[in-house]
Amino acid sequence: MNDIERLRKELIDYYGTAAQFYPQAYLEIEKIKKMSDEEILSLAEEVLGIQKIKRR
Repeated sequence: MNDIERLRKELIDYYGTAAQFYPQAYLEIEKIKKMSDEEILSLAEEVLGIQKIKRR
């Protein structure tokens, strides 16, 4: 599992927890599954508070 897929899983877990109280979070999970790598990085930075990783 690469870093992007790990972030994708973390975001899905985050929104999955939120979905217990906010069913709209399921819609976000479906979006996350289809996001590009750059979109995942941006969302993780916003939601999880991580800093963007420099590409090699």
